Amino acid sequence: MCLATSFDRMAERIEEDQREIRARHQENEALLLNILPRPIATRLKQGEGQIADAFPQVGILFADLVEFTKLSSVTHPTELVALLNELFTEFDELMTRRGLEKIKTIGDCYMAVCGVPEPVDAPAHAMAEAALALQKSLARFNDRTGRSFQLRIGLNCGPVVAGVIGSSKFIYDLWGDTVNMASRMESTGQPGTIQLTEAMAEAIKDRFDVELRGTFDIKGKGPTSVWILRGTKGQPGAL
Repeated sequence: MCLATSFDRMAERIEEDQREIRARHQENEALLLNILPRPIATRLKQGEGQIADAFPQVGILFADLVEFTKLSSVTHPTELVALLNELFTEFDELMTRRGLEKIKTIGDCYMAVCGVPEPVDAPAHAMAEAALALQKSLARFNDRTGRSFQLRIGLNCGPVVAGVIGSSKFIYDLWGDTVNMASRMESTGQPGTIQLTEAMAEAIKDRFDVELRGTFDIKGKGPTSVWILRGTKGQPGAL
């Protein structure tokens, strides 16, 4: 074998190795972005050790599929997971289009935030619009699949702390009373409704129809006024 041929083959092997390295890098990048928001993933790759940030004003959403647990007891696991995956994939796409961030799913509960990891103007308004959009997305899903799912949605706005926990299995999560109250709004809400804290109702009442539901004993808070989001002013349920 002449020297030129040997050199050409060595160059081809090097190029092939580089292509494989680039492909693996792209795969790792995609996996990381499936776990963490892009700005957070970038900070981790740049060597930032502990990531924890305070945000003074965000919008928080919790959404839960009503009676999904009952359905899980009479539905084949493969079918159940396929249903949930199809629906939550639609929810993910909706959030992405609106610049919102899904934080996590816990069983059939879906959590999202607006204003994290990058602050935005009027996060409460954006989250209210997203909640109405989720209801419409679910209605389309029911029409297409013949199901009759309902969502129980809770919204709140206010300050949170956000950060990354874990070393081998990362998770980007939120903490604070704002998060807890959004979760309480979901768990104490009525099927098919969007329940709000008073803070959320005050923040969005200029553009949205909100209605006082009443005063309820909320865990950790005691008697608390809660509100219902009916739709956009002038266009009930509009996006």
